[in-house]
Amino acid sequence: MKKITVWLLLLAILAGTVSCGGNGENASTTETTPSETEAPPVYVELISEGKALYQIVRPEDTTDAVKQAAIAFRNEIEAYTGVKLTITSDLYAKHTPNYETKCEILFGMTSYPETEQVLSKCGYGDYAIEVIGNKLVIAAYEDENLARACNAFSSVLFTKERGNSLKFTKEELTLSRSVNKIISGLPVFAGKGETSVIDCADQNYMLLVEKTDQASFEAYCGELAQKGYSLYTTHQAAENRFSTYVNEEYTVNVQYFSTRKQIRAIVEPKGALPPIVADAFTATVEPSVTMLGLEYDGNQIGLGMIFRLSDGSFLILDGGNNKAAFMSRFYNKLRELAPDPNNIRVRAWFFSHAHTDHVGTFLQFTNTYCGKITVDRFVFNFATNGVYDSITSGANRGLSAETRKAVKRWTNSEVIKAHTGQVFRFADATVEILYTGEDAYPVAWRDGNTESLVFRVTLGGQTILCLGDEYIDSSDILCGVYGNYLRSSILQASHHGRNGATSALVSMISAETVLWPGGYGDFATGDKLCLRDYNVRMLALCKDLYIAGSQGVTLKLPYTAQNNKDAVMGK
Repeated sequence: MKKITVWLLLLAILAGTVSCGGNGENASTTETTPSETEAPPVYVELISEGKALYQIVRPEDTTDAVKQAAIAFRNEIEAYTGVKLTITSDLYAKHTPNYETKCEILFGMTSYPETEQVLSKCGYGDYAIEVIGNKLVIAAYEDENLARACNAFSSVLFTKERGNSLKFTKEELTLSRSVNKIISGLPVFAGKGETSVIDCADQNYMLLVEKTDQASFEAYCGELAQKGYSLYTTHQAAENRFSTYVNEEYTVNVQYFSTRKQIRAIVEPKGALPPIVADAFTATVEPSVTMLGLEYDGNQIGLGMIFRLSDGSFLILDGGNNKAAFMSRFYNKLRELAPDPNNIRVRAWFFSHAHTDHVGTFLQFTNTYCGKITVDRFVFNFATNGVYDSITSGANRGLSAETRKAVKRWTNSEVIKAHTGQVFRFADATVEILYTGEDAYPVAWRDGNTESLVFRVTLGGQTILCLGDEYIDSSDILCGVYGNYLRSSILQASHHGRNGATSALVSMISAETVLWPGGYGDFATGDKLCLRDYNVRMLALCKDLYIAGSQGVTLKLPYTAQNNKDAVMGK
């Protein structure tokens, strides 16, 4: 038997590839040059007569999903053959003597060169199974596609006769597939850091690189350029860098967060892009910011803000609750503010997040007024259903789908998925996206308000920071990422002044003027929100406070107390 094995090994060396078979010693398997005398077929034998000839090696530092997938893979083979394979990690396996000669199934993104060789042929969105020497490599960049690779292996496994032996030809174990063309549009990251791929909904996928540096960010931007992407725009906020690249098929937003040591590259099908150069305009009105009055039966139920630009066009944030009265009030306010009430142009309608008290008015508004005003574009960033399902409170899965559906009814409007670092320019207004729910990935959200957009509007010589309903998670991220870069003239109090923002965040913003979306009752009586820690700090820093109440408030810009003396003062 030993002589036969030596003969097979000699044949393997001539063929150029080594695998495992027979009694567990090295045997050969490779493609051969066609000749009049074909070499006998050589098999990769995982199990022989009840004895496991291979062990499974997974990465030491990996996700729970990969660990469980390795166990499921092992259990499936055991159920088919009655033989259990050993599972170990690459850390331990590579510390055993002569590990290179051992017969192993390399599962996932191991540190073995054979895994690296297989992955070098893959893009994100792909999986591959391949035999290299005495290693069977099963690999993918994403956990989801590793699971698909296991399914592909199972399909081959089920063609084999059940029993206490298991062997395959090399051709049977050469499998690959491109599962996701969009994420495959990203170049594979070759710099410093640990990578993962995250589904961000709406055909957006994020390559997250952690423990990285700015040099790797710059190198990756260079790789995008080499792959045929053109630079659309760049932006810097504090020590953070943002670049947008486009080709004929895709848009890639690449973000580098200095203090987090992260690169986030988000790829999506090419579509509408933020206008980065303001079009020419004629100033006809005084710019202003309006906070809608949404107090109802003693309760404050929503957020709605309208920014009037100097040419009479508008930017809108949310709108308010789904009561019909608010829909009519909202439309009437637009008509009141518009130079021509019969020609209302909204340059961008931003949705902070899909909660009823923020998008409800828009849903009602669409039913009645779709087509009666012009909306150039809608801007939002909603999560996947999987993210919503994991939220313990304030989930908004159904409303996000309903809002997307309503947006589609505005057939002449563009739709832009907001990403941190984007800058929009409209007439004399600039909008800078500072946070989206994507920035919290991969950490599970504690609350649906973690999704809320945070952006800053510069208009009429003022900076107005809109927090929406941002939550504790985003407060911590904003403070850590931007610091004093957050300093702004006017602040929209987070989550109607209820909870969410932290004292540290409002200290960094240090706004002298605060727009409080809530009602008078909530502010000073009843819940006495003014006594909550972050509100106490915010009120100590500001000079002027305006409470929306039931009537709302409009401030002329640039803001001074003198030119707004007719506005209702809450302080």
